[in-house]
Amino acid sequence: MHWTGWRNAAAWGWSRRPCPRERCGRPASALDGTARVVDLPLAGAARSAAMLVTASEGAAAHLGHLRTRGRDFDPMTRERFLAGALLPAAAYGAAQRLRTAWCRQVALALRDVDVLLAKAVPFPAPRLDEASVLVDGQPVQGRRTS
Repeated sequence: MHWTGWRNAAAWGWSRRPCPRERCGRPASALDGTARVVDLPLAGAARSAAMLVTASEGAAAHLGHLRTRGRDFDPMTRERFLAGALLPAAAYGAAQRLRTAWCRQVALALRDVDVLLAKAVPFPAPRLDEASVLVDGQPVQGRRTS
């Protein structure tokens, strides 16, 4: 499938290294070389803000069960929910304001294009039995296995 007639763009933001066409697979090949680059400078900050909002809201949704049945949660999940419950309100508010600015930035980019192609993460998903992944040739812990 080719996106003939579509206004395509490759999005830049938290990673200044684009995904090479040979690694992006079908979405990149469908762009048939017509994509332009759109700079989204808030991408990295928006990712951080999303982590804060998700942590805080996830903790709020599960706080009752954390109090009464905390041991029923996976230890890693429990730790994340507890950390989210301890986030200062000011951090949550700042993250929400940044999310609003990020939405404006993406909406502005989408005025001129129909498709934004962007990397979601800088590496392939690890297998369930892999504790780490390689990022720029260095092992990075992907998940705690104990």
